[in-house]
Amino acid sequence: MLYKELKAEMVRHGDTQSDIGEYLGLTQPAISSRFKGITPWTIREIEMLCHKYQRPFEELFKKGKEVQ
Repeated sequence: MLYKELKAEMVRHGDTQSDIGEYLGLTQPAISSRFKGITPWTIREIEMLCHKYQRPFEELFKKGKEVQ
C-alpha cells in the first residue's frame, strides 16, 4: 500500500480524498492518482500535507514493506 502513514493520518483526522483535494486545490481523481502512484506528489503538496498533519516528510511519506 502506498502512503500508508498519510492514509492513517487522514483517518485519524476524518479526512477523505475529496477533503485533501479541496485543501490542496485539486480534484478527488487527482488525489486518487497520487495515492495510486500514477502521478507524483509535488513538493508544495508534500509540504502542505506535512504542515496539515504536523508530521515530518520522513514519517508521513515513508516507504516500507506492507505488513499482511
